[in-house]
Amino acid sequence: MTRLRQPVATFLVSPAIVLAVAATLPAQATVTVPCDRDNTMYANGSSLSNATGEYLFSGRTASFGARRALVHFDVAAAVPAGSTIRSAQLVLTMDRTQALAFATTIHRVTADWGEGTSKATGAQGQGAQATNGDATWADRFFGQSMPWTTQGGDVNTTPSATTMVGTPAVYTFGSTTALVADAQSFLDAPTSNFGWLIRTDESVTTAKRWHSRETVVSTNRPRLILTYDPPQASVTPFGTGCNDAQRRALTHGASGLPKIGNTSFAFTSTNGVAATVAVHLLTVNVQNPPIPINTNNCFLYVDLATLLLTTPAIHDASGSATLPFPIPNIASLAGITFPTQIFELGGPALRTSNGLTVKLGN
Repeated sequence: MTRLRQPVATFLVSPAIVLAVAATLPAQATVTVPCDRDNTMYANGSSLSNATGEYLFSGRTASFGARRALVHFDVAAAVPAGSTIRSAQLVLTMDRTQALAFATTIHRVTADWGEGTSKATGAQGQGAQATNGDATWADRFFGQSMPWTTQGGDVNTTPSATTMVGTPAVYTFGSTTALVADAQSFLDAPTSNFGWLIRTDESVTTAKRWHSRETVVSTNRPRLILTYDPPQASVTPFGTGCNDAQRRALTHGASGLPKIGNTSFAFTSTNGVAATVAVHLLTVNVQNPPIPINTNNCFLYVDLATLLLTTPAIHDASGSATLPFPIPNIASLAGITFPTQIFELGGPALRTSNGLTVKLGN
């Protein structure tokens, strides 16, 4: 059992510092995510790649077989956690082909792959010797004994998007339900984000050359355009507060919702003992499992080792206290989630409230 003393509460960090970053949150947001990794795999050579070349390739050449491109976008770094993605469009620039219009498909990759330092010469269509960590037709990471399960890339066989690609132009894939689902998964589970594979019909000569992320003109680089709803603000209670002599549980709540820009948002404490101090504790993590504080069924629900902020207020004659917690109008705060709890100090015995899980959002 843990016994806590009743110190005078003090600010550790101001709410503004805890929440500080800068940008304005629209009701719905659109972001352009740059490609942060790409490569080309060449069917005619299990040790060919083009990691740092200016071009990517898909389709089948007249003499050297199929090519497939890989692209990756860090969705979780560009979209707030907890957001709902509504639209996803993959934009690629194709600048060279000798073929007519053929279907080009986008497939979600199901295993990780690498971008080494290989760079093809000339028009780059024949690739270069792969370097350590490059993706090749045979290997996810060349030189590391990490082959693809299926040569040419491990992917979902059903494409996430399809577009007919003919003459050189900028091509947009999506938005489709599957492409949106891929992007949502990349946001919610970043460790399973292995990007997409670009594949053009390989039954005849169909080769297409695309600009890569290394191309000189930035507007020609692969990009992913996402439109999303920021996460919804919420306050969710958990656990129970311990009782006073009248069997009233100390209750931790909130006034309003923690919406971005809600400067009147506040935490509340009710059923306190008049004139006692309500100390609001904000931490990074929940205490799991809860720790019993004393023999009165009082529990610690927040992890004091990750304490960020303590805020004091005095319970009034009715046993209520309000602790203002203004939320800045800062877009990147959306999705931040943290637990809070109230400690009552100065009464007959230390009392604790229920916990709250607080999510900042729209």
